[in-house]
Order: sequence, then C-alpha cells, then structure tokens
Amino acid sequence: MKLSRNEFRVLRYLNRNVSVSQRKISEDLDLSVGSVNRYIQQLRQQRLITDEYRISEKGYSILEPYRVKRAIIMAAGFGSRMVPVTLTTPKPLVKVNGIRIIDRLIDALLENGIDEIIIVRGYLKHKFDELLAKYPMLKFVDNDLYNEANNIYSIYLVRDLLQNALVFEGDLVLYNKDVIDAYHYSSNFMAFKVEESDDWCFDTKGNRITAFVRGGKDTYQEVGISYWTEEDGKKLEQDVKTVLDMPGGKELLWENVPLGKCIRNYNVSINECHKDDIIEIDTFNELCALDPSYINYEKPKVNIEKATLKNICTYLKCREEDIQGIEFMKIGLTNVSFKFSVNGKNYVYRKPGANTKKFINRKSEVYSEEVAKRLGLDQTVIHVDESGWKLSRYLENGTHINPYDPEDQKASMRFVRKLHDANIVSDYDFDYIRETERFIELFRKEETVDFSEYEDLHQEMVLLDQNLKQKNYRQVLCHNDFWFWNILKDDKGNLCLIDWEYSGNSYPAADVAYFVSSLSVTNADYLHLAELYEGHELNKEEKWYYNSVLALVMWYWYVWALYKEDAGTVIEDKGMWYEKAVEGLSKVREYESEGL
Repeated sequence: MKLSRNEFRVLRYLNRNVSVSQRKISEDLDLSVGSVNRYIQQLRQQRLITDEYRISEKGYSILEPYRVKRAIIMAAGFGSRMVPVTLTTPKPLVKVNGIRIIDRLIDALLENGIDEIIIVRGYLKHKFDELLAKYPMLKFVDNDLYNEANNIYSIYLVRDLLQNALVFEGDLVLYNKDVIDAYHYSSNFMAFKVEESDDWCFDTKGNRITAFVRGGKDTYQEVGISYWTEEDGKKLEQDVKTVLDMPGGKELLWENVPLGKCIRNYNVSINECHKDDIIEIDTFNELCALDPSYINYEKPKVNIEKATLKNICTYLKCREEDIQGIEFMKIGLTNVSFKFSVNGKNYVYRKPGANTKKFINRKSEVYSEEVAKRLGLDQTVIHVDESGWKLSRYLENGTHINPYDPEDQKASMRFVRKLHDANIVSDYDFDYIRETERFIELFRKEETVDFSEYEDLHQEMVLLDQNLKQKNYRQVLCHNDFWFWNILKDDKGNLCLIDWEYSGNSYPAADVAYFVSSLSVTNADYLHLAELYEGHELNKEEKWYYNSVLALVMWYWYVWALYKEDAGTVIEDKGMWYEKAVEGLSKVREYESEGL
C-alpha cells in the first residue's frame, strides 16, 4: 500500500505530535481543515491511526518503506576560510558555544532512531576518533583524496550506502533539531526561501528542483542536507561513478550529479526549513560572531629566523629587542605573513612560500610594487626583496572590500582601471598560457600530476589564446591577482591594492576576471562588472573578449591549484575555477556560432 503525499505528511506529523487537534494539524501543515479531516478519516478507515490520532502497528508498518536507514556526514574538507582554528582541528569538530558542530547533528539523528551513521573524513582524519568515546556506533570512511577532488569523491566512496539515506555537510550548526525527521516521502534537498542570494540555490517548478545554480532572486538557498529514496539511491550509485569518470568530473560538487549532469533521472523536491534552523559557518569571522570566545583565539606562534630579524632591523632601523607583539596573520595560498610592532607602530612581514621561485617572478613583483607606490595604489609597502620577502606597514582599521557590495564593486573597477589607464608596459609579461604550461612541464618533470585527462581542454585554451593574440587586444601592466583579499579599504574609504606577485603585462580584462574568481556569481554578473569597468554596455565582440580572458585566467588558476594541492595545500575554490574556465570557453563558442 502506497500513501498519498498528504496522507504521509499527516501520518508523519502524528508520529511526532500527540494530543493535537485537526485545526493545529491544519495550521502546521498548511492544509485546510476540511482536507485534514478527510485525510484523518482515510487513515482511520485503513486502521493506520486510532481514534485518538495515535499511529497503530499497521501504520508504522506502512511508514517503514519511508524510514531513514542511515545518515552520511561529509566531513573530509580542510576549511581554509576558518583558519586559524582549522589548522589544528577539522571544521566539524570545532566547538561553537562549547558544543562540537558535528555533535548537534549526531544527537538529532540518534533522537530520531537513526543510529547507522557514517562519517566521510579526510583532513586530520585521526582527530575524528575522539568522537567514538561518546558515539561508539559511528563508522568512518577515509577520503585520502580530499585535497585532490571535490566532494563528489566523498559521495563516490559511499555510493553503495545512499539508499534510504540522509546526507549532511559536516559543518552545519543545527539550531532546530526538529528539522531532522526519521521519515521521508521522496528524495529531497533541504532549503529555505530567500529574496536574493549569492550562495548555492535551487531553481524550482512547483516543489520540484529543476536546477542547481549559484545565486538568484526569489529562490531557495541550499542548506546542505538531502534525503535519497531506495530507488534514487540505486541510481545515484551508478550516476556518481559515471560523472566522476567524465573529464573534469572530480572537480564537481556532488549535487551536480542528480541536479545537473543526470537531472533527468531524478524527481527531487524541496524540503523547506527556516533560515535560522541551520547555519553554515564559512569563515573565522562568522565563527567569532556566533561564539565571541574565539575573538581572542590564540593564533599559532611564529618562529622568527635570524635572517628575518636582520631584514626588519635593517629597514626599520631598530634593534631586535624593539620587535614586539609578533603574531601569526595568515597562511596565504602562496606565502606566510605575520604582524609585529616596533616603537608603537604595526607592520607586516611576508615570508615566501616553499617552491614559489618555480612560478613567481620576483623581479616583476619588485618593479610592479614601485609602480603601485608611484600611482598611489599601494602605500603600505616599505621594501620588497627579489628573494621573496616583503616588509609593509599595517593598515590600521583596514578591512577587505565586500566583493558583493555594488559600491565596492564600482570603486574596485575604478581603482584597477587607474593602473591600466597608466598604460605602463613592464619588462615582464604574464602570459596565461605560457604560465600554465610551466606547471604542466613541472608535472611531467616531477612525475606528479597526471595531466592527460586535461590535454584536450588545454589545447582548446591554446587555440583561444592564439585567437586573442591575433586580434591584438591591448596588453599593459596588470595585477593578475585582483580579488577581494588583496583589496583593502581604510577607515576613510580609500582603497589599497597589495600582493603584486603575479603582476605583469596582460589583458586588462584579466583583472576583472580574477575579481570574480572565488565569488558565487553568474556569467551575467561578471559581464556586469566588465560594464562597470568599461563604463558602457558591452557589445557582442566585447563579451567574446571578456569571456575569452575569463577562460584563460580561470584555466591558469585551476592548473595552479593542481600544482599546489599536489604539494599538500588544499585549494577549496579549485572546482569553481574549473567551472568558470569551462563556462567562459562555452560562452566564446556560443558567440562564435552566432557568427562573431
């Protein structure tokens, strides 16, 4: 016997609520009182509930096919935006107001009788063993490729366990445990309604999900919890493997399998919750906002070599004992930086990362920093050395721009145009294809990354680069790392552009392209930024140009990420860079098919 959806909803409601009136059921399920009365009568007639609205033994037997059999918690990632706390603790094990993030999820599952719980772990995987003291029923699956593939690989490892399964992201702070239920009618993703979002969202038709997209208006924002029926779990087992084996498949989010590549195989609905029921903590600042005890979090100590102390003393004309308050600032994607004070003034010292000489032209950086100082683009730098270290003034009360804020976007485009409009041609080029091929050559020499699956796509990028060069678009000194983390704003609103390591002659569009590199924005949003930069609406040829450059820029950074991850650094935006590279190339082909 199969229940109708609304019969199921009423029966599930009665499983969690006793001694309730039909009016209360009507209000909570958003059904008319008449409809509730009809469903109650039907359930009574079928002897699924008693006259007191209690579920009978037969009722529980009918509910059994809808019961969750297991839960899978995805907990393999690094959580780079939560540095410094994640340097020593996996993100799901971070405590928020005294309780580990993952504990709230596990407790809610156990309260619903779901005790088959599988955690897919990767980064600092041994740390998860501490959970066994409290939760001895946990099972672990190890994802040793967590820094080489997106979360699709975690799902691949548990693909045979997806039938009648709940799937959770491991970094969700659960505030309303009632959103976790032991019974589900059909496959679904949890989401909440928003007027506008730049996060991952679902397009819908009725209650059915029709697309998985970044950003939208009047849409549903993804929470990170889904359920899969027995039938859909079996299909996912096959489809995940198929998509993973596709070119670029390992860079995808796993949601792109049932909601993208194989969407025709599924009918997935929205399981609506409230925005405040579950919160995903993305950054260390967000963690501090939820739990103020982290504001004074003790950062890792910095070991200062004698050579570093000498450099500081030479350029600040101070003694070693004058150097006070040394504290870790960040581990960037390329370098390590720390803050310190001398005679009451704060400074930043940057140490070059390991092996950066293989892909960073320090002479170009030194030249570009002098230009930046002369043009008023970076007034913080004191000295940049060709060996890679840099000494800068600390920007007091400085903040990073908000890359989603329209006013900060306009200001950033005006600011970088000041560099481009100076029409400075450096002695050093930053040719995106040539720089990409430096990494490819390193892969071959060092016999590390197998690049064979990307060769066809790379050749398409080479042809695109040749087409761009044939059109003789202007190339001038560009920053080439123009994202919000490198754009600072002082307390008067003045901008400052730091970190010129990747600078060199390139297409001005490259700086616009990299501005959106790590943002959840659409191609239309990117072209809107280009229009802010240009000061006019783009024609089709300009759109071709901007998408061509986007493809080349994102392809370079994707290959760069392959190199960095092979060296042990987790690059969480790698998958996004791949998607943007492919999307840019697709847009180029679209314009060309229209006769451009």
